[in-house]
Amino acid sequence: MRRFIYNAELEILFQEYDIEEIESNRIKSKLFKDPFSSNSKQFQLLNEIDNISKIHAVLENENDYFRGAVKDIFEINEDLQIDGQFRKILLSDEKVAVFIGAGVSKLLKYPLWGELASKSIQHLWNVGKISFAEKDSLSAEVSDPKQILSIFDKYCSRMDVEGKQFYKSIFDKDGTIKNGNPYQYLVSPYFDWLKVTSNVEFSLVKALLKNYQNTQDENSSTSKSSKKAINKEDFFDEYIVSKIFPASNLDPDKLYYLHGRIDDFGSFEIFENASIQTMIMLFQKKQVLDDYKFELSKLTGSDHTLNDVVMLLDKKEIDNASYIEAKVNDSIRNGGYLVFTNQESELILEKIKKKGNFYLDKKEEIVQGIVPNPDVVNTRNIKKIPNSSVKKYDISVGDGVFVISKTNKDLFKREAIDYIKPLYHPNEVEKYSLTSSPSDFMIYLSKIEEDQVPTSLLNHLSKYKEIMEARRENKKGSRDYFELHWPRDEVFFTKGPKILSVRKCSEPTFTYTEAETYVMMAFNIIRSDRLNLKYAAGLLNSNLIKYWLKSRGKMQGNNFQIDNEPLSEIPIYKPDTDPGIADLVDQILSQKESDPETDTQSLEKKIDTLVYKLYNLTWEEVQVVDPEFGMSEEEYEGVGVGNE
Repeated sequence: MRRFIYNAELEILFQEYDIEEIESNRIKSKLFKDPFSSNSKQFQLLNEIDNISKIHAVLENENDYFRGAVKDIFEINEDLQIDGQFRKILLSDEKVAVFIGAGVSKLLKYPLWGELASKSIQHLWNVGKISFAEKDSLSAEVSDPKQILSIFDKYCSRMDVEGKQFYKSIFDKDGTIKNGNPYQYLVSPYFDWLKVTSNVEFSLVKALLKNYQNTQDENSSTSKSSKKAINKEDFFDEYIVSKIFPASNLDPDKLYYLHGRIDDFGSFEIFENASIQTMIMLFQKKQVLDDYKFELSKLTGSDHTLNDVVMLLDKKEIDNASYIEAKVNDSIRNGGYLVFTNQESELILEKIKKKGNFYLDKKEEIVQGIVPNPDVVNTRNIKKIPNSSVKKYDISVGDGVFVISKTNKDLFKREAIDYIKPLYHPNEVEKYSLTSSPSDFMIYLSKIEEDQVPTSLLNHLSKYKEIMEARRENKKGSRDYFELHWPRDEVFFTKGPKILSVRKCSEPTFTYTEAETYVMMAFNIIRSDRLNLKYAAGLLNSNLIKYWLKSRGKMQGNNFQIDNEPLSEIPIYKPDTDPGIADLVDQILSQKESDPETDTQSLEKKIDTLVYKLYNLTWEEVQVVDPEFGMSEEEYEGVGVGNE
């Protein structure tokens, strides 16, 4: 059984099972040693918890599904480490192994889980399988890519023509890979290294099986008409090694399988166990040292070829590639961060950190968006409604429940208007400002008695009552069907200064607004009386903070994931006197209000420059953070920020 669990794994579970922060903290405190240590990415079980039954005893008040999920993530041998005997074999004679994970897909120019899920949503909308509201809802609210692909499969099965066309467009753009199977590369001469994986995936098995069959054909003099079908048991025994094996004759054509299970090959899964982006890991025999360096080789940019991948793995010079190191020492082994930066970047990041004198309170000043549950009727929750009600009320997938369109909003009586709030989605905001009026509205009901709810709202929500009654909080008796599942503290959404932070984005996006602004889980919201939020919006949207988040925050490939933790760890510098950043933000907001399409780059560059000066960056350091910085050294030195 595993003794350690990653914080990210727990967060996924807590979100999946609608466990709020107070409850999650209670669970952590019962299971783990020092669960609230600020620098730990993983938790260690308490000494007295040494088997699954004791975990279940602690979680006796949780539902069976959650307990089962906890059991699944803990009941893995070796705590996800390579088996010691296998490690010894692997590192003998300077052998190199390739760990096959989602990184292989990316290096071969195929999408990872999240990218594939996004493309599948877009495809469903393009071919008219879902409405724009459903597309927007899926993109913003469903965080698990596998769940999105399951929904996609309901509409476009991979066995149907439309499904096959979609996957072919993804994996076989130029027609060079038959059936769009990227693993054909991995069983080709290009990859003659030892192959190691923690999961046997359907498409990889198909490629290996084909290679096995070709080998059998070459070694057989039997005519085609008399050949026997491949014995799959022989194939698995010969080609997929899932047990400890002798040290000799390691075969690069075989797949060495470390732990887990062989999945059902009838279901489509790109990488069953890759819930986050993974990489290729290369192991070589080295002297064991107390402190050592860990290298990261990375392709940057786009449009790479397979030859680029091979050259990168061989550490040859190549355009758009970086080779950087991280130092592994006692602080890392005791739960610190493994940070891949070069020495020049590390010095800049440390300077930024030391300059920080203000941090947002992640409990009091940051909140995640609302979870209505449900926002609209979907293909799963409609099954909870009796067929008689579906027919009676003409209910269909895409109908708004707590989230309604402007057209439907106007159908409610005047008495309900105070409970119908403007709802913004990520496509309706940009850096600094809202881009448009909201296309949707939210029925915001929380902590209210049924006899106080306007009749027109009750009549609407009661049609979907069975969906809401299936929620965990309803079953516990702490919610009525007409209430939002997780309404959050409404003060964050009401009129007054606030910053909307898009959680998943290609570019950090912080939007200042004083309007009544309700959002769902695609956002975090910042409200603080301790800081001028216009100044904060300028600082957070600056190139310097983008550089910090890219180096020290959470990234999914090239996309930022700006959750509560990265937000609360930004080293904000709060000057005694604002050197004019808030005024520049005011100008940007004023120009955007007059003309949303206006170009405010010149003002934003002024903010960037002031932020560099506030954090005492030299002109040379600015060139590292922003290679396109346009000022000469003399011009930069002439910029003043008051007494700061």
